[in-house]
Amino acid sequence: MAVTKEQKNIVAAVFGMLFFSYLWWNYLLSPAMDKIKVTREENQKIEDKVETMKRTAARLSALEKERDALAAEVSKAEKKLPKQKNVEEVIRILTEQSQREKVYINTFTPEAEQPKNYFVEIPFGISYTANFHSLARFLAAMGQQERIMAARNLTMTFGSNPGRGHTISGSFTLLAYIFKG
Repeated sequence: MAVTKEQKNIVAAVFGMLFFSYLWWNYLLSPAMDKIKVTREENQKIEDKVETMKRTAARLSALEKERDALAAEVSKAEKKLPKQKNVEEVIRILTEQSQREKVYINTFTPEAEQPKNYFVEIPFGISYTANFHSLARFLAAMGQQERIMAARNLTMTFGSNPGRGHTISGSFTLLAYIFKG
């Protein structure tokens, strides 16, 4: 069987189309489809970010209120546990409360600071004369101050100066605290 020129042309056309299709697929269509896939993935990531940002923007007023509430809490906490030593404030509070409750402070001695994990204790040695109920009201008032304070190592002896209404004397350590952060 002899191959005619027409059959050769048909076979050449088929091979040409196959070759063209191969080149078109490998060098044009496949890379374009890969780029489209990568671009779609990038677009999806960007759309997800935009949606997240829209949700965050929608919550903006609530987040601002939450931030303001947290700032107020931090402010309150800093008043209770300040970052500075501020001995003047401790002396002022001590003086006001001792005068109000009729507790006579004999000595006021700052002692060495004692660092802890998250705060520092600032102890002050105090000796006093008072009557029992005045001392109790004084210690309660000191413990209820806006700034955190506590009394430790309280000692009492009877009969210091009954003429002035001071029936006990003794000493204690007043502790003020500062934030170590």
